[in-house]
Amino acid sequence: MLRIFLLFVTLAVAGCGSTYSVKQSSFIRASGTGASSEAAKDAAFRKAIEERVGVLVLGERAIADYRLIKDEILSFSAGYVDDYRVVERKKMGDMWLVTADIWVSSSRITNRIFIGANAREKLPGMRAAESFDSFIEQRRQADRLLSKLLAGFPQDALVIKFLGTDVEFDAERNALMTVNYNLSWNQNYLIALAETLDQLEDGAERNANPSGKIRLNYQKPEDWLGTLDTFYFKDKILFKQIKDRLKRERVGIKLQIFNNDAAVFEECRVDSDWVSDGGVLKNSWSAVNLNGLVALRRSVTYKFTQSERDKRLLRLANQLRLAIVPVDDCGGLRIR
Repeated sequence: MLRIFLLFVTLAVAGCGSTYSVKQSSFIRASGTGASSEAAKDAAFRKAIEERVGVLVLGERAIADYRLIKDEILSFSAGYVDDYRVVERKKMGDMWLVTADIWVSSSRITNRIFIGANAREKLPGMRAAESFDSFIEQRRQADRLLSKLLAGFPQDALVIKFLGTDVEFDAERNALMTVNYNLSWNQNYLIALAETLDQLEDGAERNANPSGKIRLNYQKPEDWLGTLDTFYFKDKILFKQIKDRLKRERVGIKLQIFNNDAAVFEECRVDSDWVSDGGVLKNSWSAVNLNGLVALRRSVTYKFTQSERDKRLLRLANQLRLAIVPVDDCGGLRIR
């Protein structure tokens, strides 16, 4: 199963209980090299984090079934550096080598804060800043990881199946061709999405006050009845990415009519009216509801007039193709 681990930040004052608890966990001794002393230290941090929590191998878009492919390795660090102690720092030619004892946290609790210090106590600003930098870098990696999955919506998230055509004539003697199709969710995409959201979730803890939630109804291979999961997010930026991408208005249906291999007709329409058909995707200001167990029977009707051009088009038509595309790709798609 895809396992994606989160890293979160702890900022602590020297001598406080939170620092004491950090020291109770075992450290990892790691070495790193770099063009500068700081770069070498960062490399040591990275090694310690990866040793503690592992790495994730994630491909770009994984064809239709979302199998992992190895065209990119993304190390998504599920920890962050709580504290460290440099054991050795030396220059070797043009490179630096830094060895350090590093305490790595993998807590899912996101809201640890400074425990109050009065004006006379020392504040470890440098270490706090480094821990904050570690947190920000992790969030950027979380954004990258999520964006790869969201980039597959709608073209990889939905499956379209052609059901046939009906032709009739209207009162003005135009030919009306109705194309019938079935629209359903790619369960492998939903499984990958659920696994990702499970580990990116940061608002499920008590008193977390989440900014929004994702409700996902989907079916695993061994699951006959389906699974309903709810994921809570406090990170507004992360939730906004999900909310802005998973919209009905982003689903375009492209129809192509061919004469052998030559396209003679091409048109793209937005398929956004899903609410009356079971609410397969509802998007509100604080929630996204995805019903992956619903399949929709849909149809779209095209009118062909008595013009010679339209009659010629009908005579040439011997193949039809339907595809789901992002609505941004629908612009200007009309040849006739």
